Amino acid sequence: MSTDTSRDQTRKLFLLSAGYNGTTGKAYLKLLDPKRQEIVIWNDPTGHQPFCYSRESLENLKKDQRLTQAGAIGFLRESKFDLLEDRPIEVTKIVASDPLAVGGREGCIRELVDAWEADIPYHLNYMYDRGLVPGMPYSIKGNDLIPLVADRKQIDPLVEKLFAQEGLDERREIRNWLLLLEADQPEVKHVSLDIEVVSSVFTRVPSPGRAEDPVASVALRGSDELKKVLMLKRDLEDESLSGLPFDVQLYENEKDLLKDTFNIIERYPLLATFNGDDFDLPYLRNRAERLGVEKSWVPVLVGRQGASLKRGIHIDLYRLFFNKSLQIYAFNNAYRENTLEAVAQGVLGRGKVEIEKPIAQLSPRELANYNFGDAELVHSLLSYHNDLILRLLVVLCRISKLTIEDVCRQGVSGWIKNLLFYEHRARGYLIPRSEDILKVKDVTSTKAVIEGKKYRGAIVVKPIPGMHFNVTVLDFASLYPSALKEWNLSYETVRCPHMDCRGNTVPETTHWICTKRKGLESLVVGSLRDIRVTWYKPKSSDEQLPEETRTWYSVVQRALKVFLNASYGVFGAQIFPLYCPPVAESTA
Repeated sequence: MSTDTSRDQTRKLFLLSAGYNGTTGKAYLKLLDPKRQEIVIWNDPTGHQPFCYSRESLENLKKDQRLTQAGAIGFLRESKFDLLEDRPIEVTKIVASDPLAVGGREGCIRELVDAWEADIPYHLNYMYDRGLVPGMPYSIKGNDLIPLVADRKQIDPLVEKLFAQEGLDERREIRNWLLLLEADQPEVKHVSLDIEVVSSVFTRVPSPGRAEDPVASVALRGSDELKKVLMLKRDLEDESLSGLPFDVQLYENEKDLLKDTFNIIERYPLLATFNGDDFDLPYLRNRAERLGVEKSWVPVLVGRQGASLKRGIHIDLYRLFFNKSLQIYAFNNAYRENTLEAVAQGVLGRGKVEIEKPIAQLSPRELANYNFGDAELVHSLLSYHNDLILRLLVVLCRISKLTIEDVCRQGVSGWIKNLLFYEHRARGYLIPRSEDILKVKDVTSTKAVIEGKKYRGAIVVKPIPGMHFNVTVLDFASLYPSALKEWNLSYETVRCPHMDCRGNTVPETTHWICTKRKGLESLVVGSLRDIRVTWYKPKSSDEQLPEETRTWYSVVQRALKVFLNASYGVFGAQIFPLYCPPVAESTA
């Protein structure tokens, strides 16, 4: 890992992750240097600070001593645009000493005043304000990160040729998306890890929190052909470990085994696991602490969202494959259960090494084979089809504006939420709270036919049983995203505040749609729908293109499909922060 950015002026660096350093009080970015295959830590040089907004006056907030005691260090007046009211408003920006002062501890600012944008994780807030897009390549110029987008000379003619029928705003949005999606992709050196723990009680699952049982072995499989098992010597009958298709290193001391494991992890910019957030990495960290391994040796950090690394990037494939939208739309329902065995069988066509005894009763050779087999499966999942999953993750980062770790840990509604929040901030819009939307738009017109729903939903025509001939199949490309685009559906445009828009009604409902403003959801989803249907999907099946190029187009169109197929449903889900029943009802 490198923290020296003085030499980085001409380097191409890929933004993969971000966070907040409580010691320095600064945001930081993790950037991959693909030439050196190392992570560069970029500490914020701009003095950016945590904040939230209030509609209270500057004077009233300054007088409130509770805010100062909570960590407020400044108050500024700003102009924001309120989409719900369709007008500019004045708000007070409350600047805080640290993220927890805004929200996250008792007596924080958001508990003392009505606050807006106070529940956004600070590292995301930072990237919104800097206009940074995870997954993108950047160069460094002074204190600025300059995005290395695709060549405009290639993108501009493509947009004018294929999307000439679209309006100016739509073409601009499509162009911006293509500049991001067609930018260079990183090559990332990675290592996959799996651990086996010997429990003193065969029927007891080892606890990562207590980490009482010894780590019997650690298997590591690298993209640079590293194939290794680090194994603790045990009082079992000796047998030969020669002839295995990987190296085995035996240890008398468990501390040495753990230290060597950490050493290997630190040689790679990216670490992959399967359930490493909840088991492997917390266990390694807590076991190391229990055995008295020096903290400087331990690269693992464990937080509420999962396990991360001080220097590198950690992705948990268990979390990724658990994502239902990816399971259906990206992996074509190839697996039904979210176990390593089921996922590997569905995606790779092979599964785990079979064992018939508890881990503690396996011979050294059996244990090594079993342990390495799991690490090999994780590696194969990550790298099959020319690192397809890594490339898919990078595309999802660029669309959602989330870090690669956040993409793995969040569902598609979280991706869409972050994308829309990013777009609000980029355009100077105040991000509304759920109660703001529901205050004026918690209205439906139809009667639900499914218990628990607030509106009827789509019409399902009951099929007539029997044999039918001369049948024609009609498929509407991206039906719901197309409806969002063509009808200008968004939380601010459905039941807008303008009296003269009320004649523009949605059939069979009491809702009307704005005729004065293009809806944010309509614009963003519509442009993603257009580039998928018009460009990426046809290219993914174009036999005249090389297979590698078709695979790339297939990756992007799958990622877009995941977003598009969820873009309607999120507005009908009460847990979605921009939940707006009239949008979901009007779409259906």
